[in-house]
Amino acid sequence: MRASQEVSIDAPAAALWELIGEPSLYPRFLRDVTRWEKIAGDEGSRPRYHIEVRVGGVELGAVVEITHASAPHELGWESVSGIEHHGHWRVRSDGDRRCTVALDLSYRAPGEVLGMIADGAALPLLHQGLRESLARLKAEVEGSAPARGVVARIAGDTREAVYDAGVLARRGLRGRAEAAGAHETRPVQGSSRDRVRDRAASHRDRKGREGRAW
Repeated sequence: MRASQEVSIDAPAAALWELIGEPSLYPRFLRDVTRWEKIAGDEGSRPRYHIEVRVGGVELGAVVEITHASAPHELGWESVSGIEHHGHWRVRSDGDRRCTVALDLSYRAPGEVLGMIADGAALPLLHQGLRESLARLKAEVEGSAPARGVVARIAGDTREAVYDAGVLARRGLRGRAEAAGAHETRPVQGSSRDRVRDRAASHRDRKGREGRAW
């Protein structure tokens, strides 16, 4: 499964490299990437990262290694365990104050059911994810990224979940993916926004009970 997207950015390549040249920052703008944590890579060895990616409603993990980096124009990585995939950033300078960045991804999800998703339903999800990721990257580099407060993050995640669920449902794979995820992947951990939602729901229930006349 392969996909590629590119976008033009009104900023020099060096400014863009400050983000794509530091993989630990990827969860800030790569959609569906929830973790990218450095676990190895002292001087003289290739950096390795533990990453977690949400695919079709389930969260999958992998260890990746940076295979090459040439600032500010190119960076590539490949998996050494977990999700079998590799990625490649390419940056082309378009003058002193503008550049074009492309992100190429190739992956194969593990397991029979997740493999079906990767081969069939996941391609539109992957293209959609790449487009949104590059849009976020462009906004951040250009300084036009809106503040992502709790409500904005909840709304954005809800739209993404609805889109993903719709694609899988049309192919009759959503239930099987979730079942596979229960056995093959680590459950998605609760986040701060989950706790905010729970507190808000509890508050509404309490106010409702106080207003009832029993």
